[in-house]
Amino acid sequence: MKTIIELLRELREDHDLSQTDIAAELGISQQHYSKYETGDHEIPLRHFIKLAEY
Repeated sequence: MKTIIELLRELREDHDLSQTDIAAELGISQQHYSKYETGDHEIPLRHFIKLAEY
């Protein structure tokens, strides 16, 4: 079973989006979003919601 982190990265890559693209949608820096994908920071629920809407 894949982790949420792995699924986020796969979905982003499957849609040919960069971390910068996703970060812009969330209103955060690319560096901050990168920390979500590496597991260094927990992803807030509001960002999950925004990604689902996107």
